[in-house]
Amino acid sequence: MAEAPASTWTVVGALVTAVICAVLTRPALVTCEAPVRRWPLITTIVGLVVGAALAYCMDEFQCQRTPEVIPSQTWQDLRIVYHAICLGFLLVITATDLASLYIPNFVVNWGLAIAMIGAFVSGELQMAHLWVDWNEEIPGLRGPYIPDWIQAHQHWHALAWSLVGAIVGWVLIDVVRRIAEFALGRPAMGAGDVTLMAMIGAFLGWQATVIAFFIAPILALVLGPLARRVSKEMAVPYGPFLAMGAIITMFAWRWIWMFEIDISSTGPDSIDDRTTAFAVRRMFGDWMLLTGLSVVALVGTVGLM
Repeated sequence: MAEAPASTWTVVGALVTAVICAVLTRPALVTCEAPVRRWPLITTIVGLVVGAALAYCMDEFQCQRTPEVIPSQTWQDLRIVYHAICLGFLLVITATDLASLYIPNFVVNWGLAIAMIGAFVSGELQMAHLWVDWNEEIPGLRGPYIPDWIQAHQHWHALAWSLVGAIVGWVLIDVVRRIAEFALGRPAMGAGDVTLMAMIGAFLGWQATVIAFFIAPILALVLGPLARRVSKEMAVPYGPFLAMGAIITMFAWRWIWMFEIDISSTGPDSIDDRTTAFAVRRMFGDWMLLTGLSVVALVGTVGLM
């Protein structure tokens, strides 16, 4: 398959996202019994702009490319469509949550189905493999550890990647929801937030979903007052921040995943030493560190409720 120019995929990404927003926003608002107003127009315009930007960044800047995940050119290009679809669903859900504090099940269910079917059919849409351990890397000698079965069973691996992503997304928000309800004595999140994060996980995989989960409370802390003003509700909808966390992750995945920083007192020469350098990608091969950071994020998110 010949490589299409960046302008082609920019247009494709913009159109896919905008069409989803144009088609689904109105019925989604009606389902949530929310006033339609100008939401379909707003989401469609935002979809055009953000969809084009995401497609351009994915094609021109390779914003999701990592050393261990190298899809064929065909599926690398079609991942743009895959994530444009995800972006469209996220924008529709953001509109309904801001307008009504509800997230329609039919949008999430369609997203889950498309994410898992697309992952299985392609076998190459993942941003990170289901399991990859960068702690096993020896620079200049060998790369990260990737189980052999991932290459031997690409399609089943991709389905497992999407399914595990959905489960991790579901569990993260469900735990926050239950803890917050217990602590506050009232519901602090809706079931829609749980299913939304499951959909995000199905499209992005569990590692990117954890990153989006970390980003969301920071956005809520900064933009919460603005969200309350837009929604005109006493409660602050959390769905838009989960969606924004996912969108930021899609735009910046390459740099997030490969980010590393020296934490020693000896300077940057020790960057390859696991004890003196922190790297995001290594965190996902260290269950103790990942669990600790997840607990911190859970507590922080509950605190925002």
